[in-house]
Amino acid sequence: MNKFIVLEGCDGTGKSSTALLIAKAINGVYYKTPPPIFKPLSAAIEETKNYNLRFYHYLAGVLYSSLEIKKLLENTHVVCDRYIYTTIAAHRALGIDVPDNLERLVITPDYSFCLFARPDEIKRRMSERKTLGYFDDDGDHQTKIRREFQKFPLIFIDNSDMTAEESVEKILQIIRL
Repeated sequence: MNKFIVLEGCDGTGKSSTALLIAKAINGVYYKTPPPIFKPLSAAIEETKNYNLRFYHYLAGVLYSSLEIKKLLENTHVVCDRYIYTTIAAHRALGIDVPDNLERLVITPDYSFCLFARPDEIKRRMSERKTLGYFDDDGDHQTKIRREFQKFPLIFIDNSDMTAEESVEKILQIIRL
């Protein structure tokens, strides 16, 4: 049976690099939310600074992704870069009244990991990026998101002093694929 593996976490924690390497290691598919069909609208919604609209846009992206992932799982493993818990945590950190139990609306991952790193390491990683997201340099917002992640049944991995390859090895030991 194919596995659905999710990597959640704040920006700069190595989710994308790790997810790509895991997908390659297990001969699976890398999937990033929101899906490409949502990307053209994402920038316009971010510019509105309407966080309720932002929440429902990203939630719709995850709901759509869940349907695509379910189809992909018929033929392969799927490693997802951000899923429902990121959508919930990020928006609760913005003060949005997010309903409870939204995760029941999407396909349940076999494994949900939350990567995290020390603030100084995140700052170093973010400085290597060419572009930043809307909240990437907001340390207070990132701290609030981390607190929200702790409310969910995630497997937490501190990869502050790990390479992406070491993070992958640790996750592969847990999922045993």
